[in-house]
Amino acid sequence: MKRLVHARKVNLATLLTGLVSASVIFTIVIMLISSYQSEKNSLTQTYLDLN
Repeated sequence: MKRLVHARKVNLATLLTGLVSASVIFTIVIMLISSYQSEKNSLTQTYLDLN
């Protein structure tokens, strides 16, 4: 039975590197979305103020 289940060993350094990389990418994506929405709201408000 033990031969049927092959546990794939993952190096701890590889796992942590992947986790940090995913966190950085996720943070950058959230930052870009937030920046886009803020800029969009600012432009809309400026446009409405000028009319």
